[in-house]
Amino acid sequence: MLRPFFISLFLLTSCGTFKSHTFDVNQEIETILKSLPMSGEGRGRVGIKSQQYIFSFDAMVEDKNWILSATIPLHGEELMIFRDLDRPEISESGESFERRIEAQFNQDVDSKTSGKVLVSEWRQLIRFLLAPQIGLNRVCEKSGADERCKIREEGDRFYTVKKSSEKKLVIQRDLSSGESISLEGENFDSGSFKRMNFSFLREREKLFSLELFWK
Repeated sequence: MLRPFFISLFLLTSCGTFKSHTFDVNQEIETILKSLPMSGEGRGRVGIKSQQYIFSFDAMVEDKNWILSATIPLHGEELMIFRDLDRPEISESGESFERRIEAQFNQDVDSKTSGKVLVSEWRQLIRFLLAPQIGLNRVCEKSGADERCKIREEGDRFYTVKKSSEKKLVIQRDLSSGESISLEGENFDSGSFKRMNFSFLREREKLFSLELFWK
């Protein structure tokens, strides 16, 4: 059961003002990638164009599944479960929170990419982040100032990983539609990023975002 949080979203977004001296942009990319939390609790915000709503969440890794339980005001608890992450794809239908995002995306975003593909790309990104934990090999290679990373067993599904001295990490993948998905880690403190933002972009326009503010 999720516990209610009575912390304003303003306070959550302001936590970046508390500086940590443990972030080192020269660290190995594997060390920095492991600083993105996959389990815990906090508050979240979904933004689709000019609309947004907030929710509280619990997230956990169980066996090879990633589970996000979201409590949305006036709607109650909804689930997102990415099952069997050791497998590239599964045909199973999504849980309630996944279906909500798919439907809202299809309704409000004019894109060649469907809501189902968006959620599938998110699953693949979570799978990439959890790779060492679920028995998959993640490899990276230098590409200028950035890194190109992928799961070794999978062809050309590369992610561009960018780290900056502003204590920020960006993971991005270009889609065949000419659009892209990205995950930003921000507000680094006490060894982990306290804010994660999963976004869908067309050029520089952000059409969809799901932010997690970890407690």
